[in-house]
Amino acid sequence: MERPGGVESRLIWHNFQAAVQLAQADAAAVLARPFSPEEDGLEVLAQFGDESVLETVETLAAVAPERWEHLRPGHGDPIVWRLSPAHERWLPLYLERDPVGYLFLKYQAPRHWSEELERRLKTLVDALGFHVAMWRLSREAQLFRAVVDQSVDAIAIVDGQGRVVYANGAHARLLGRSSPRDLVGRRLDQIVPGLPDFTRDSATLPYRAQEIAVGPDRQRWVDSHAFPVTVDDNQRRYLAVIHRDVTGPHELRRRLEVKNDELSAVNARLRQAQLTQETFLAMVTHELKTPLHILLNAVATLKRRGDALEEGARQEILEILEESGTQLGVLIEDLLTVTRIQTGALTVEAEPLDLVREVESCVQCWNDDRIALRLESCPNEVPILVGDRRRMRQVLDNLLANALAHCRTQVVISMGLEEQAVVLEIWNDGEAIAEEEREQIFQPFFRGKHSPPGGVGLGLAVARGLVEAHGGRIEAVPTQDGARFKVWLPYGSPAGGFQDDGR
Repeated sequence: MERPGGVESRLIWHNFQAAVQLAQADAAAVLARPFSPEEDGLEVLAQFGDESVLETVETLAAVAPERWEHLRPGHGDPIVWRLSPAHERWLPLYLERDPVGYLFLKYQAPRHWSEELERRLKTLVDALGFHVAMWRLSREAQLFRAVVDQSVDAIAIVDGQGRVVYANGAHARLLGRSSPRDLVGRRLDQIVPGLPDFTRDSATLPYRAQEIAVGPDRQRWVDSHAFPVTVDDNQRRYLAVIHRDVTGPHELRRRLEVKNDELSAVNARLRQAQLTQETFLAMVTHELKTPLHILLNAVATLKRRGDALEEGARQEILEILEESGTQLGVLIEDLLTVTRIQTGALTVEAEPLDLVREVESCVQCWNDDRIALRLESCPNEVPILVGDRRRMRQVLDNLLANALAHCRTQVVISMGLEEQAVVLEIWNDGEAIAEEEREQIFQPFFRGKHSPPGGVGLGLAVARGLVEAHGGRIEAVPTQDGARFKVWLPYGSPAGGFQDDGR
């Protein structure tokens, strides 16, 4: 047999040789019991003699579990148990009162045992028992250390001052360290900020926490478990801290939450779309009915009494027909425009756009003796823009129609320049726009609490969509009195250029 390495193994070998020489055995062996008494087999730590030793050892190993009970104190002689009184001796090895193995001696002929020989042999047996027990503890420690070192969970042992006295490789990797030695001596609650100071608040033990961010980039997530560990007959207290890396499940859960949020948003949009569709059908049906009913009545009157009507009455009916037709045309155009905006099918032409001229023309068309509508300021240096003249006129018409519908006595338009953009402001002296409605009023079919009767709530939605199609923006800005809308249109072509829609 090769001589074993390690301090305890060398001491076992030394005491075994001394016992064999003292007992003058023809063959001998030192055997260690398994970690668990229920295990089969014994481990040979040292042996001397011919192959018959192994045969005897194998015989003993087959019945070892039953023999351990006989080796306990109180079951026969705790020092020497003779399987065969003349030719074999089985000497149980103890650490205090716990059997840890055997010293086996074999003889070719009967051996006489004196009291002195028994005493000296007992001393060697006691020493062997101690070193076999230490060897077993060392083996167990190596085994458990190997398990801990190779564990995928991050494991650390912390002393009473919160300092790391041991950490395995998984713990070092988790915290971005090259070696577990980089953690030893440091406070764990400073390395892992999510952990409490256990040295101050032991009431938190045992401790469990889910999904603490750790590591140098704090991109790893762990579930933590901490519990007290005592050694030296409960005189020395440590803390075991185990981190289980749950970054994969955490990221999966986070992605699922994002997807759930996206699905919730889609469902909300679908519900809103359904509500919008229902609102659209109800409002459009109502708004189309009125001018269409007026138009049909006027046509019916002309058919029945056209020749008998005076010129003034006939002219009045024709004006009603024109007004109702115009109202239907505007409503249909707004419906088509907002549909194109929502579906991404809206296109605008790229052509020279004199915004000043369009504003002046629009003011002239919408002028009303009952309401003061005026262009207050317009600098001479307003540049020619690039845009769709017909679409921009639609924006101006919708903004002025909204201002006139909400004003009391006056509507004021002003123009200026601001940060490479032409700025158009339209103010009316009606009710102020509530803060919570400043964005909502640009949604299709939304009608504010101060909206007058009539209308379907499309004008401002169309205006915003067309302004944004020109690369600009429109807002309802807060003001001390009345309501103010502000439009920014950049110089030149908007980003991406314009497409010709063929009109």
